[in-house]
Amino acid sequence: MRRELRAKELRLRFQGRDFIMRETSILLGRQSECAIVVADPLVSREHVRIERRGDQYVLADTSRNGTYVQFHGSQQVHHVKQGELVLSSPGMLLMGRVFAGQGYEQNIVYFDMA
Repeated sequence: MRRELRAKELRLRFQGRDFIMRETSILLGRQSECAIVVADPLVSREHVRIERRGDQYVLADTSRNGTYVQFHGSQQVHHVKQGELVLSSPGMLLMGRVFAGQGYEQNIVYFDMA
């Protein structure tokens, strides 16, 4: 019996709203055409794209200020600037700012795979 390999579903949560990635990619940024719009001057118009590649989800940052990613259970924060990072477990990301900044908690995007 052959089992088909299927990518887990990517779920994003931003400002109390849930987003499920149904396409091969999802765009986050400041412009209104993005699936998740973050109104912050340090966020690029098209800041980051999350792409499904086979059974993985890859964050591809094309911004000037980068994206900060922290996986749950880890103290390490990854700064991705014009590069890529595999989203290997649940976590959170913040575009253009570090997590230590005050007042920007509403701009954190949480992600999970199920």
